[in-house]
Amino acid sequence: YIRSVAAHMTIISELEFAWRQMKPHQKIIGITGTNGKSTTTTLVYELFRSQGLSAALTGNIGFPLCDYADKDYEYFICEISSYQLEAIVSLRCESALITNITPDHLNRYDDGFTGYAAAKRRIFENQNADDILVLNAENVPTQECAKGAKSKIYMFHKTEPVAQGAYVMGDMIVMRESSKLHEIVRLHEVRLPGAHNLENILAAVALTWRYVTNIDVLREVLRTFNGIEHRLEYVTVINGVHFVNDSKGTNVDSTEKALVSYPNAKIIAILGGDAAKKSDFSPLIPLIHAHCRSVVLIGEKKPVMKALCDKENITYTEAVTMADAVHLAFKAAQQGDVVVLSPACASFDMFDNFEHRGTVFKEEVMKLKEEHGS
Repeated sequence: YIRSVAAHMTIISELEFAWRQMKPHQKIIGITGTNGKSTTTTLVYELFRSQGLSAALTGNIGFPLCDYADKDYEYFICEISSYQLEAIVSLRCESALITNITPDHLNRYDDGFTGYAAAKRRIFENQNADDILVLNAENVPTQECAKGAKSKIYMFHKTEPVAQGAYVMGDMIVMRESSKLHEIVRLHEVRLPGAHNLENILAAVALTWRYVTNIDVLREVLRTFNGIEHRLEYVTVINGVHFVNDSKGTNVDSTEKALVSYPNAKIIAILGGDAAKKSDFSPLIPLIHAHCRSVVLIGEKKPVMKALCDKENITYTEAVTMADAVHLAFKAAQQGDVVVLSPACASFDMFDNFEHRGTVFKEEVMKLKEEHGS
């Protein structure tokens, strides 16, 4: 899209512009992917900071990289979107991570998923043999990136060993490098819930291994880090019903992960939002049947989701506002259930962004709590 604007003109992203102003000793640690970017980027930043390294959290999270042009940080822990990668030229990440690549933003690319995946792969195109690329061994489009990389490859996997990288062995998170195996932390000590967060943790361990040389720092951060706002964020409990804000769940893959994060409870899922993305919601059907008591539909995507629910015999209610959605979900819930806002859609039909949507959800939940005096 950007390159077709004007053939005689070079258009660069803010990230590329900032890179060109950086000093020789400054380095970018870049994180991209469809899901898990923000959580993993924040975790990586916490690991760098706890090691005592000079680092800034920037990019698609926090402040833009250009805001740090006159600062003397050594490392920029940078979340990078496909949009930002479309218009890079020389930007080089000393270490790069692709958390996963699954269908998203398909309305932006003429060739759909192929174009979207190609944009993600640009994060490592300027790397050299001294650099590091961390890839998800469980996600085929990400795993295949190793074929075109010049850099040193680390992989991560939740259940199987990798030749070089991070994985789970028994109940222990381990890191393998140069045939040496290092034990990091036991699974029950990790604070973040959900299998997808285990992927984020493994990715962060592999990405920071070169820099965070004190394993005790790794252990302590993994034992205490409790995630970020709007990503499986626990809100409160009302009369035995738990509320979780996963407004960052803006695509189907992300919502799939949310629906399997509470295996010992039934879920009332709040789904729906902006209709712009060309998403296939059918992968959610078996998970809704397996894990949800019912769903609440909201936003522009209601007609599409309603038709799917009717076809698949899924119990649902329709909401007009977020306040309606919260009240309907609470009414449908039983004690011990979890109400999860994980829309599988962008937020722009009703809200400024996913943060605004999550904030409104939390506000309505707290109003509901006041109504019930609990």
